[in-house]
Amino acid sequence: MKAVLGLLALASGVAIAAPAKAPPQQIVVDLTLTPRAAARLADLNEGITISAMYGGEATKARARQADDMGEIWLGMDRKTVVGKAQRVIVPVKTIRRDRFSWVVGGQPKLLINIFTARQRLPNNLITCDIFDGPLADGIAQPIKIACDLIGGS
Repeated sequence: MKAVLGLLALASGVAIAAPAKAPPQQIVVDLTLTPRAAARLADLNEGITISAMYGGEATKARARQADDMGEIWLGMDRKTVVGKAQRVIVPVKTIRRDRFSWVVGGQPKLLINIFTARQRLPNNLITCDIFDGPLADGIAQPIKIACDLIGGS
């Protein structure tokens, strides 16, 4: 069908625009560390992992597919970086766009958690702010997240 329309358009001189691709989505995190957290991570040569989780409250029609909290899981992306303050770009790759209609309002939520990559020590060493809000907000502008050491780590 597309080929026939293309030939008709070509024969008539009418230009048909190619369908626009959706722009790639990404989450931008502006990560800051306290001086003591930065020093400890540098001493250990420890990385930081940014975890972006997608989901939302199930619609009534999809309540049976929800978890025990009434949420629909839509995926997760992670990125591990050097353990220092920086801007991190997390591409949105694994989200189940085909299930957006399963969540209330068709608008998924985004939860950003940040922790040490556990490359050198088995336990997480940092405590960080989180982002828990609409995915659209998380994509629209950089998310500022500050981290410090946990207790006396």
